Amino acid sequence: MRYWVHVDTFDVGDLKGKATKVLEEASEACEEARSWGRLQVDGHERRHALRRSAITECCDVIQAALNLASALGATQAELDRAMEDVRRANEERGRYR
Repeated sequence: MRYWVHVDTFDVGDLKGKATKVLEEASEACEEARSWGRLQVDGHERRHALRRSAITECCDVIQAALNLASALGATQAELDRAMEDVRRANEERGRYR
């Protein structure tokens, strides 16, 4: 699966705050995903709501990470190269099977 996202970054807080925000949002995404996973098929509406919430939290992680990258002065070209490095490393680890 390949996703394309458009993110407008914003500059709120200092560098340490931006780095911490990535951890906070990742923790929230983890908790929502775990809640969704624990809820079995009964309670379909609740499970659907938890799934939506987990996906939204994933997007919050992306937003926070790109806000941090922006604060570091990352260019689009640098992000493209870094993502290619990550993709290549994951491919070498056999993660795209």
